[in-house]
Amino acid sequence: MEYAVSKLKAEVLMEFDADFSHDPQKIPAFLTKIDAGYDMVLGSRYIKGGTIPANWGIHRKFLSFFGNWLIRIVMTNFRIHDWTTGYRAIRKEVYEAVKDDLNQDRFFGYTFQIGFLHKAVRKGFKITEEPIHFIDRTRGESKLGTEYIKNTLLYIFKARWLELTSWRFFKFAVVGGTGFLLQTLIFEVVGVWGKLTTPTVATVIGGQAAIISNFLINNVWTFRDKTISEPLAVAVKFGQFWLTSNLAVVVIQGGSVRVGEGLVGPGHLLIQGFYLSGIFLTLIWNYTIYNRFIWRTDKY
Repeated sequence: MEYAVSKLKAEVLMEFDADFSHDPQKIPAFLTKIDAGYDMVLGSRYIKGGTIPANWGIHRKFLSFFGNWLIRIVMTNFRIHDWTTGYRAIRKEVYEAVKDDLNQDRFFGYTFQIGFLHKAVRKGFKITEEPIHFIDRTRGESKLGTEYIKNTLLYIFKARWLELTSWRFFKFAVVGGTGFLLQTLIFEVVGVWGKLTTPTVATVIGGQAAIISNFLINNVWTFRDKTISEPLAVAVKFGQFWLTSNLAVVVIQGGSVRVGEGLVGPGHLLIQGFYLSGIFLTLIWNYTIYNRFIWRTDKY
């Protein structure tokens, strides 16, 4: 690809199997879609009009069909049906945008197809599919083996994990889960098991511990790109955080538990359900407030 772009000055790259498993007569159809404005065209065996060889063994069909379904599920992208296809038309802009990423990652064999497409998708390129009839080779043997399966699984799960852990809401949920466990422990020990106070008051007490924990961890991890570091700014933002969070703790969580006390009584098992419903509503409230108010990008 690098030679075609840098030496031949190619505007569009065609990738296909040289053993005629991919019918070269389909090339004009690919280029028509490129001319229509698409950045990348995939030859798909798994859309209407596409086929795989009828004489493939059951293991080959299983690996190809369900392998693509697994990739679609893990990557949460169901618009693309054939992630492993090697029949592609690619604008040079796509290659130039992803080549540095490809050099940084270690791709093994067929994993290159998945990795290239995954990075093109993440960079927002316009991608479509063209149905193809995949023709099995008449000579030689398939190179598909256990190493391919292992490398593919390693790549898709690692890539998706890195995306999730860099996703702000994922981090927010982890921090919120930590605060939830801390608050729930206090709620159960103080308000339910120990009966030292009412469940409503125990909810508010536990909420204070969760507020402190959530602020500290969110500031250094979830919103690391917006971290508040100046002492005065930290004090001001914690005050804002405490006030907005307590609206949720006192009004939403405390209110939910208080309604439960009135309906089923403080000692009833269903009080846990009212507590959890308040937690769920608080999750939505907090994520909105944190993004738009506490860790917004304005200067302090």
